[in-house]
Amino acid sequence: MPFYLRLGVLLGAVLYATHAAGAETAAEMQRLLDGGQAGQAYELGLSRLKTDAGDPEFDFAFGLAAMQVGKPGQAVFAFERILFLYPENDRVRLELARAQFLLGNLPEARTQFEIVLTHNPPPNVRERVQLFLAKIKEQEKAVRAVYHGYTSLKLGYDSNVNAGPADSLVPVPGLGTVILAPEAVALAGDFLEAELGGEVVRPISKKKALFGKISGLLRDNFNVDGGFNDEFDYAQLNLRGGISFLGKKSVLRLPIQYENLWLNSADVQNFRQILIAGLEWERTLNQTNRIMPFGQIGAVRYPEQDFRNVNLALIGTTWIYRFPKANKEFRLGLYLGDEENTESGAAADAVARNYLGLFGLFQWNPTPRQLFFLNATVQGNQYKEDQPVFNETREDTYWALSTGWNWRWRPKWTINIELKYENQDSNLEIFQYDRTQIYGGVRFDFR
Repeated sequence: MPFYLRLGVLLGAVLYATHAAGAETAAEMQRLLDGGQAGQAYELGLSRLKTDAGDPEFDFAFGLAAMQVGKPGQAVFAFERILFLYPENDRVRLELARAQFLLGNLPEARTQFEIVLTHNPPPNVRERVQLFLAKIKEQEKAVRAVYHGYTSLKLGYDSNVNAGPADSLVPVPGLGTVILAPEAVALAGDFLEAELGGEVVRPISKKKALFGKISGLLRDNFNVDGGFNDEFDYAQLNLRGGISFLGKKSVLRLPIQYENLWLNSADVQNFRQILIAGLEWERTLNQTNRIMPFGQIGAVRYPEQDFRNVNLALIGTTWIYRFPKANKEFRLGLYLGDEENTESGAAADAVARNYLGLFGLFQWNPTPRQLFFLNATVQGNQYKEDQPVFNETREDTYWALSTGWNWRWRPKWTINIELKYENQDSNLEIFQYDRTQIYGGVRFDFR
């Protein structure tokens, strides 16, 4: 027998033996469940989880046992593994919805129940689903806050920490070629980044909820100048909060955002402050399409550089497409912004600008615990007045491309890897740069 045929037979035998083992364990677990011994069934499933997880018969029996012993989180993972292979299996989807309900994830439970209803189930199944949907509505009426927190740590490399030009020689009209200071030219280095954050959603009625989010970030570029505490380290505080109005197929959010950025951990400088009020309206068109128009007005302030202060206005929209029968999502957005200087003088006049941007995001869950994403942005900037040194109006084209992978290797732990490239082309060479960042990190979520 040829080698490739022997290899095929061997692989087939291994797969058959694996499935047979999973089916045998599933049959024993089902026997224990039928005999009222859910605890023993669950313990048997745990002992075989590493070898049999992924076998549909095993996952289904293990999910049922997990729910009966009060472990709906384990059940969710088991049922998701089955649906990844057999998305049309409504029996499994019903059990997943019930597990999400027991877990307290009411929006996801409702989504799964409603998907089953669209498949015209038998009357007894429809009646059961309607009872669960009624219970979900009752629980949503209760005023109960939902909290979520996280912390993350990232280690990476940045090819251009200060977003500076590659060449230290810059031509300036009337002055000839100017030599930039070393710290103004592109500097590469490794970095360590730590973040801590949390969010809360507090319903105040059936159709209204308050929301809030806070995060703090520290970044140290620990070998840019040969040590810690260099001038390009920074700390960032982000706050976001507001109110949501819930409709049958839409959500209206009125958020307020605040950001403060501090530079140089050795001699802290309050570099930039941003305050923005926004409006976001998300509307579900059908099972696969959503749209989200948005708008913002706000102020950007530089306490140590008043000439850079601007007021901004921005409008845009996002289209969200969820692929049917697949764990994929695509987003495409367009926005238009305007920034007006608040101070007077040639330097202040030169910071006013208009910009137009386009962004896209593709997300794919190859397995229930993994997420792959690809993100792209392009933005054109047209400044309104001449740069005082160059006597020329600045025009930029910025674009960025990033890709990454997240793996939820434990219910509360996620490992992530990301690669990002940025490029800015400008008619004024001093504003041209490119930048590559790559990092790996770990995130812990807690409730």
